[in-house]
Amino acid sequence: MDFSKIKNNINNFKYNDYTQIIADIRLVFENCKAYNEPGSDIFKTANRLSNMFENRAKKAGLLDAKLLTSPNSFSKH
Repeated sequence: MDFSKIKNNINNFKYNDYTQIIADIRLVFENCKAYNEPGSDIFKTANRLSNMFENRAKKAGLLDAKLLTSPNSFSKH
């Protein structure tokens, strides 16, 4: 999963609701951290962007615990 695929999925109405988009965004960050060495610039950047995304999504009211799983509870693609 990558951001261009997410954009394509949005443009082609592949998502049923926003929770699927959030799950795919989280997957991008988790995959980035899984496939890059901890401490590397890419890993650290993914971590910072992931935290920023989570904070902003929470402030926007998009992270309803009943609708979304935790950031670490999905499989990697």
